[in-house]
Amino acid sequence: MLLTRKNRRGASLVEIIVTVGVLAVGLYSIGVGLQSARSGTAVAARTVLAETYATNLLEMLLASSDELRRGLADHTSIRIPESGLKPLSGNDRYRWIAEVKRLENQPAAQVEVKLFLAHGAADKPIAVVKGIVPLTKGGIQ
Repeated sequence: MLLTRKNRRGASLVEIIVTVGVLAVGLYSIGVGLQSARSGTAVAARTVLAETYATNLLEMLLASSDELRRGLADHTSIRIPESGLKPLSGNDRYRWIAEVKRLENQPAAQVEVKLFLAHGAADKPIAVVKGIVPLTKGGIQ
């Protein structure tokens, strides 16, 4: 059927405004979703990096168990570094501290490494890693 001039009908202004409004809401929702996904990915990447740094610090402390044994000779717990939070060498975005506590009736100590953002709250670590280190002479066997 051929459309004659009488049968042709275009979109009214109201229909066009409603369509543009629906499209705007949809595009805005997509933009918000992409932004939240992007920020979530950044937080996850920062957390993984912090966990890696904290694990490396823990491994460094485990390798120096002779020094920990000497430090715990007269104390039940020590803090490394003693002066408080220390910047991470080679990366000024993070600070760290480790707490070492002797385990009762065992020749071992629990090591807890906490990593903080350099410009963040000093009471909320972004990564915490724990481990047990033997305090026998010669370190880890």
